Amino acid sequence: PIEGEIEILSAPPIEKVELQVVRKEIITVPELRMEIVSEAQCCEVIVGNVERSLPVPIYCLLQKFVVCPSLETSKFKLEFILRFLIKYKDGVAGTREHYHDIPLCLKRIMV
Repeated sequence: PIEGEIEILSAPPIEKVELQVVRKEIITVPELRMEIVSEAQCCEVIVGNVERSLPVPIYCLLQKFVVCPSLETSKFKLEFILRFLIKYKDGVAGTREHYHDIPLCLKRIMV
């Protein structure tokens, strides 16, 4: 699981905050380098404008059918990114988005 808390100290009005697990596949051959990025899982952490300086708990289980251990070979690399996506309310214009990425190294633990 991913556990922790997020605290909004100051920001314009917020529509929602999502915690995304993003899968990134990189294929490298001498004549080509290709990256494929896709969202593997998403957890809504905050919906609506939260009170400032209020710690909001995070608990997100990683589903075993959408994530796997990180992998790297000479021609293929599979990595995951933890992305905090913040959507702001922006009046008449709709919403604005901001995100912060944190690299993840997933490993399988045998019990």
